[in-house]
Amino acid sequence: MRPKSTTSSAVIDRLDRSPTYVDFLNNHLTKNRPVLIGKDLTESWPAFHLWANPSDEGEIDWDYLVNTYGARSISVTDCRAPSTDSCTKDTTLSEVIKGWLRAGDDSAKTDQPLLYVKDWHLARWIPCNPEIQPFYTTPHLFADDWLNYHYCTFTDDDFRFVYLGIQGTSTPFHKDVYDSYSWSTNVTGRKMWTFWAPDNGTRNLPGVELVQEAGETVFVYVAFLRPSSLVQAHGRSCSQSPSGWYHTVENLTACISINHNWCNSVNLPSMYDAICCRIIDVERELEDVRELLSSNAENQEWEVEWMNIVQDVLEKDAGWK
Repeated sequence: MRPKSTTSSAVIDRLDRSPTYVDFLNNHLTKNRPVLIGKDLTESWPAFHLWANPSDEGEIDWDYLVNTYGARSISVTDCRAPSTDSCTKDTTLSEVIKGWLRAGDDSAKTDQPLLYVKDWHLARWIPCNPEIQPFYTTPHLFADDWLNYHYCTFTDDDFRFVYLGIQGTSTPFHKDVYDSYSWSTNVTGRKMWTFWAPDNGTRNLPGVELVQEAGETVFVYVAFLRPSSLVQAHGRSCSQSPSGWYHTVENLTACISINHNWCNSVNLPSMYDAICCRIIDVERELEDVRELLSSNAENQEWEVEWMNIVQDVLEKDAGWK
């Protein structure tokens, strides 16, 4: 659990039993400490008997997934593509699983696509299909979720995901959307997480490795560290400042997990600082546009157009404005 050449503050906590909410708040939410939590937190989930093969403990029940969700349209990412963000395609879950099973050992060939089902909004679909059994409930530690409350109440979107992949599928070096919290529970399979502490967000030092077993839950807090010069941020790029626990995730076996991005009052100021700094970065990147608008303007109305341009670019780049 302790990485080479790093300080003891970078060790990831492991709890065999789930803590009380007060302990979780004091020891992890407010202190920006990732943690791995034992199986009792989610042991009542139906997913553990619905999605696991009863005749082969620890294996995914592929037949159940195909029969129940196979016709669902999903997006998959090719983990072997040079840029995984740009190499996604829409298909059905049935086609993806059949491809994995047909490939067998051939899936290790590096000249073949390695598909990963990511950001699958299965929880959003279940209430519209009452004949399909619900597969989980949000653990009490993460239930104070302002992000998903807003999106589920006022939009057709959410940040509740299922991830499904075979051995070797992975998520590259990243921090989570909107600088939010995230939690991830393995239903079956094993994952290798590698974390880089806030003072090592550029991977200058080795990361902390953590193996997550079936039934275990990982909590990650991506705390945005407010730059001391934020009040004078037009003089520098905020993105140069350290910004929390970056991480990579690799499936060591075929694995299916349930994941949420979320926020509450503890990390909302951090998310606010993050978007303020991204606005500043966008303004710096578009400085030539600003100069063009202002030089050709006869009054101050150009500032409204400038603001709208910045917000539009920000939403396309970061997903929010």
